[in-house]
Amino acid sequence: MSNHSLRLAVLAAVLLPAAAMAGDRSAGHVAGYVQDVQGMPVAGAMVTLVGAHSPMPIYVVTDSFGRFDGSALPDGKYHVQVESSGHPVEVADFSIESGQRLGLTFTMKANYPGVLLTGAGAGEGC
Repeated sequence: MSNHSLRLAVLAAVLLPAAAMAGDRSAGHVAGYVQDVQGMPVAGAMVTLVGAHSPMPIYVVTDSFGRFDGSALPDGKYHVQVESSGHPVEVADFSIESGQRLGLTFTMKANYPGVLLTGAGAGEGC
């Protein structure tokens, strides 16, 4: 096999499955945006998608514009959790069907700055 043929074979092996998945109508597509209460993007937030019939969660991290993409999801019900430092956890549930495109927006509430929550230790009063 020549170098040119080998390159074409490798290129086809890489690009054809990706192209097939991009056009895959047998799966749902969910994407979204994570923002703070001022409407500013929250970069680096961890978005966890858990399917009702799937033992493996899907983890995605928001980009610098607060966007995330959890594409190619099988049909079903999902629980989504968004975590970001300095914000309480946000959660939601959704269902998706083959070929459906779903957009989600999460607004992360701010923790109260300067407030430290602590518990009472043994022998301390409340």
